[in-house]
Amino acid sequence: MAPAQKRDIAEYLFGELNKQGDVIQSNNQERQLLSSALQEILKKILLEANEIAKAEHSEAVMPVHLEEATRIVLNK
Repeated sequence: MAPAQKRDIAEYLFGELNKQGDVIQSNNQERQLLSSALQEILKKILLEANEIAKAEHSEAVMPVHLEEATRIVLNK
């Protein structure tokens, strides 16, 4: 993934968190750290969903795969 795309995803994730009631009041370094952590979690979920889809011989990752992957990643 290109650096510009990473920055865009990180900013999107941070923006979505801020929509949840301005729970985050932080400086730029903290924002970047949090955004990077969220991006890594998302990456793990997507990779896990892909593995689940492959195991089920699915041609595509479906919402059910994402839901299961989310449960797996967040419970580790």
